[in-house]
Amino acid sequence: MFVLRNRLLLTALLYSLAGSSSLRAEDINTVDVSPEARRLLDQADASVAKAAEGLDDPLRPRFHFHPAANWINDPNGPILHRGWYHVFFQHNPYGDEWGNMHWGHTRSRDLVNWERLPIAIPPSPSRAEKHVYSGCAEHDGDGNVLAFYTSVDGGPKPNEQWVAKALDDDLTKWHKPDFNPLLTIESAPGITFGAGFRDPFIFHFKNRTFMVVGADTQDESVIPLWEAEDDTLLNWKYLGIVWRTPKSKVKFPECPNFFELDGKCVLIISPYRALEYEVGEFDPDADGGPTFQVEKKGRLEPTDSLYASNILIDESGERILLGWARHFKGGRGWSGVLTLPRVLSLDKDLTLCQKPIRTLSTLRGESWSIEKPTRVESAEGLRPAPKLEQFEMAARMTIAPSDRGGIFLHRGNDLFTILWDEQIGLSVGQMDRAAKVPQESNGFVIPLDRLKSESRDLNLRIFVDRGLVEMFSADGRIAITRPWLTKTAETEVEFIAGGRGATLHSLDIWEMKDAKIQ
Repeated sequence: MFVLRNRLLLTALLYSLAGSSSLRAEDINTVDVSPEARRLLDQADASVAKAAEGLDDPLRPRFHFHPAANWINDPNGPILHRGWYHVFFQHNPYGDEWGNMHWGHTRSRDLVNWERLPIAIPPSPSRAEKHVYSGCAEHDGDGNVLAFYTSVDGGPKPNEQWVAKALDDDLTKWHKPDFNPLLTIESAPGITFGAGFRDPFIFHFKNRTFMVVGADTQDESVIPLWEAEDDTLLNWKYLGIVWRTPKSKVKFPECPNFFELDGKCVLIISPYRALEYEVGEFDPDADGGPTFQVEKKGRLEPTDSLYASNILIDESGERILLGWARHFKGGRGWSGVLTLPRVLSLDKDLTLCQKPIRTLSTLRGESWSIEKPTRVESAEGLRPAPKLEQFEMAARMTIAPSDRGGIFLHRGNDLFTILWDEQIGLSVGQMDRAAKVPQESNGFVIPLDRLKSESRDLNLRIFVDRGLVEMFSADGRIAITRPWLTKTAETEVEFIAGGRGATLHSLDIWEMKDAKIQ
């Protein structure tokens, strides 16, 4: 015991003399997960398996990824590793409400069909860890996969950023080294962040590796920046605050994503409301500290039904956005799914555009279409396909001048409305016609300038997956995510027009098969 104690003291002394670059790749090595982790993982997986027994909700989406049962929220650590796209996610194995945060795990070859894997990273109660919050995953210089996440004790102790190392190529076994935490609220000289410090995200810029973390001070919401000092990704140098704003504007910048796209840098934050993005020029070496000169700001969607994004770089180098589709009511044995993966790009005016990945077309089944432009009259509307529970639709429709028209999605007395008005823009809402006073609810309007159309054409691509609707328009400038939990999933499409009628130029409807999620 005396010898061991002296060795530990000597090791600590050597680390202190080595300065900020003290950790080495071998300091994270081990051969297996801890006995505590194995016990907790077995217990969590068993809980999910039991909750999944007999779970057959007709409104649960079938071609959006979801765990076998219970709660899912933020996607975490998306990474391409040995031909597989791995995605981790915030997961409560013990219920369909938030709590007991673990890192769930899935993988895919095509981002459409998914293999569910055992829960990856549980909390470590013996180390005062109650939750494993959001983060990212990255390869170190030796090709090992490291997970960077926020460790939370659930009490007064401030959040910390921890690292874990994958011990196998399937990324199913993980080790949390004893030297954690990697970063704390005091890891920035001269400044102490608030206790909520969380959600690390690593990105590469001009052959250098950086990390941002969501943080705040007494008066500001901030995003501090660190740079990796070597390819172990265990030693980080603080560079400064790369983004800041008064708390009166943004309460906290959750889940910051920072990445290069089409010659610019993009920042996405989840500010307790609809996701916001900024586009501009990043300079990590500016005098006085790193800078991000913003040239464009916007929202990814009109509402916060899409939240807590993360970014995957696919094998072709495209930036793929993954998000959490939320606001599903509890008590169903499940809550939440991941949104359809979306390819990101910048329009000429630097608007951040989103388009669903092309491989979704592999799920298309029976189809319905029109062979030539078709008039839609106000008196009768047009219902071109039978009732479907899950489908994709692509349509282009021209509305008469000074008139309105669009699409109704019918489910008995429940109505999902998508209406175009050249004086207002695009309005989306839901209605229960059985109510004593039927009126639109959960509605919003997208103004004309976002649509960027010189004509009266309404271009829409809509995915209906039982209890969830995702919609894209204006060449990706518009994206909308809406849960739609009704009495039935059977949906009938109707094109409608005002008194002057409308023209449906093109239409394709495909019934969508279930994705393989098993």
